[in-house]
Amino acid sequence: MEKQQDENPPIPKIDIVVVTGDIISGVPIDDVNFSETLTKQYQEAKSFLIQLSEKLFDGDLNRVLIMPGNHDVCWHICKQSMEPVDTKDLKNVSEMLMMSNSPYRLSSNDLKLYRIKDFELYKSRLIYFKEFFDDFYETQGHTFSLDDNEQVVNFVISDRRALFTGFSSLYGNDCYDHRGRICTETIFINGLRILKSALNDIPLKIAFWHHGLESSEYNIDHLNRKEVLPLLIDRKYVLGMHGHQHKGNIVSYEHHLNPELYMPIISAGSLCADPQAIPSGYRRQYNVIEIDEEKYTVKIHVREWVGNTILTSAKLQEFGGDGWTERNLPLLRARARGEIEQRRKEG
Repeated sequence: MEKQQDENPPIPKIDIVVVTGDIISGVPIDDVNFSETLTKQYQEAKSFLIQLSEKLFDGDLNRVLIMPGNHDVCWHICKQSMEPVDTKDLKNVSEMLMMSNSPYRLSSNDLKLYRIKDFELYKSRLIYFKEFFDDFYETQGHTFSLDDNEQVVNFVISDRRALFTGFSSLYGNDCYDHRGRICTETIFINGLRILKSALNDIPLKIAFWHHGLESSEYNIDHLNRKEVLPLLIDRKYVLGMHGHQHKGNIVSYEHHLNPELYMPIISAGSLCADPQAIPSGYRRQYNVIEIDEEKYTVKIHVREWVGNTILTSAKLQEFGGDGWTERNLPLLRARARGEIEQRRKEG
C-alpha cells in the first residue's frame, strides 16, 4: 500500500475498507468440532481486521465495512435443521424444489431429498457470523440480524459524504442450496427506512453484497440480479460491489426504463482464498476503488499477489492489459443535476 502513490496513475490514500463476505473459510458439513473451528477462524479474522484498521485508520472500525458470504454459513446447523424425505411415492419433486420459499432441498452428494423441519434452528445458521459481527462493532452500535428481511446494515461515513449499505445475499442459502439471493423485502423495508431519515439526502449511495452476477460452468450460485438490481437503482444507489467470483472486474447494469442510467458493478478478487478456488489465470487480488464526485466517475485499480512475494498492479485482459479502468457514474450525475434543478425552483 505504501507504493500505491508511485503507481501510474497514482492511487490516493485509502479511506474505507469494504469486505464483501467470506470472512472465514468455514468447515465441512461433517466436522464434529465445527463450533471450536469456526470460533477460532473468526478470532483470527477479527485480529487481522483490527490490525488493518490500526495501520490504515488509527483503529477506527467505523471505516471497516463487513457483510457475510456463503463460507460464513454454518453447514452443520443447516443439516441439523433438516430431515430426510421419502421420495418413493413422490412424482413432483422438481416442483417441490422450485416452489417459492420452498422448505425442500436436494443433496447432490447422496441424491436425497431433505426438508427444513426446524425453522428457528435454520435461521441460526449465521449465528457464528452474528457473534463475530456484533462483537466487532460493539462500540459502533451495528448488529447483524438473523431475520431474513433485516439482514442489511447502513454504514454512514463519518463526514456523511457517502452511505454504504451492506446486504446479505444468503437468503435461503445453505449446505444444499448454493444460490445467492438478496431478500427483496429487505430492500423495500430498508428503502423506506432511508427515505424517512436524513440518509436519503446523501447523494453517494453504494450497495455491496457477496454473490456475483454470473456463475461459472454449470453452477447456479449467482445473485437474483433481475429482481434485485432494478430495485437498487430505483432506490438511488449509484454503484454496486460484490465478491464471490475470486477475480476483479467491472460491468454495467442498465436501468430497465432508461438504459442511459446504468449502475457500474465491481467484483473483487480474493485476498486469502484457497488457490484451487481462484479461476485459472488469476492470482490473489484486492481492489482499490477511487470515486470522483465532481467528475461523476469511478476508477478501479486491481492489485494482485505475484510470486508469493509482492502485491502489485494486475495485468487484466478485461482492462486491455492494464491494472485499472474507469467508468462513469450516470446515476450520481443525474442525482446531482436533479438536486441543482430543485434548488433553482425553490430559489
